[in-house]
Amino acid sequence: MAYGVEEVDVALQLDAQGIPLVEYARLEVFHDTDLAHHESVRITAGSIRNQALLVGLQYPLMAFPFGILQWLNKIRDNLIRRRWAGSLQGALQTPGHLWKHRSLRRPVSRAALRSFRALAQSGGREL
Repeated sequence: MAYGVEEVDVALQLDAQGIPLVEYARLEVFHDTDLAHHESVRITAGSIRNQALLVGLQYPLMAFPFGILQWLNKIRDNLIRRRWAGSLQGALQTPGHLWKHRSLRRPVSRAALRSFRALAQSGGREL
């Protein structure tokens, strides 16, 4: 159900369970696409909805302000890329999307989220 946040979602869950995450710099992933699908209203809206879904399902309540800023940053990034319709659609659909999947909420602890953020930032990656 997630688009664009699958890896973060899985890594956050694994880290919260104490399963070690390994970074291997020589591993490369090649996506055989020109990324034109990112211009799709449906894809843009989905990426915005699912950024909020990650926050709504995984983040502890105390981290919601940070998660909301991440969601707003996702919208801002898409607006900068002139993806107006998808950005508006995604923002408007977010509350219903969160409500629809509310039964899947399994938040990690604040300590787990902090630990994961530190790990992600140390590798120069951003959530």
